[in-house]
Amino acid sequence: MIKVENIEVWGWKHAIRGMRNPMNSWDKSDSKPGCAVGRPEDCNGDCGEWCSGYGWELGSNDLSLMQKLFNGGTEHRKYLRQIIVSLDITAPLYWWKEFDTYKTGALRLVRIVLSRRSIKRSL
Repeated sequence: MIKVENIEVWGWKHAIRGMRNPMNSWDKSDSKPGCAVGRPEDCNGDCGEWCSGYGWELGSNDLSLMQKLFNGGTEHRKYLRQIIVSLDITAPLYWWKEFDTYKTGALRLVRIVLSRRSIKRSL
């Protein structure tokens, strides 16, 4: 069984600012910090400039530019490098071996737990 948990995504502000640099179009950006709860009406009122979960509302202008750059090919989708995703994956050893084959730009911090039974078998 594969379990994915503790997912965090950040870097939206920097990615949006960076993708607008070549055309100096920062004034067209319509994204803003949002409530991390998901819906603004669910916010308890303690949300300042940044919510406790660093929520981000992606505006239609920025989304449109992101889609155009993404469709433009790898040389135009460099903004994606600024968006960082962190998560914990719990999976069987055979899955990790396959993951190692295909991963790109992934950092692996692994904790392998072996039982005495598996150690004796390997000796």
